[in-house]
Amino acid sequence: MKKWLLDMQWLFVFVVVWIILYARADLIIILSGALVGVFSLWITEKYLIGSSYYHHYPINLFKLISYFAYLLIEIYASGIHTIKLIITGAVNPKVIKITTELDDDYSISILANSITLTPGTVTIDKNGKELTVLWLNAVTTDPKIAGRMIKGNLERRLMHRRE
Repeated sequence: MKKWLLDMQWLFVFVVVWIILYARADLIIILSGALVGVFSLWITEKYLIGSSYYHHYPINLFKLISYFAYLLIEIYASGIHTIKLIITGAVNPKVIKITTELDDDYSISILANSITLTPGTVTIDKNGKELTVLWLNAVTTDPKIAGRMIKGNLERRLMHRRE
């Protein structure tokens, strides 16, 4: 794919973030976001990483939007579940170490941040492929079972993000 098409994906992401930060989407905000995005891509590629931004941080725009939508659903579902736990007092907090099957630090960091965004879990530490998670409702201490419960489908969706 041509470089400008790959850069357009990141530019779209940057403009959306810019719009979210300004909390409005008028023409001036969109144009200034695009201008800042192009400048940021150029500076990053030329002076910081020395090659294509997409090469270091590849994305598939459709999968990114799909992941974000899925994450929002998980956040709301976990939030409702966490509220029930707090109201009933049925919390059982534990620190659990889980292992991820993801290979690159970029994907592992996205997973760790996604776990933290989901109510009831906080990623405390990352050491290689191992994540230390504070889990509000630890129903098991078995790392494999806990990993499946905490990561859910987030890890699977991240494994296929480049395809």
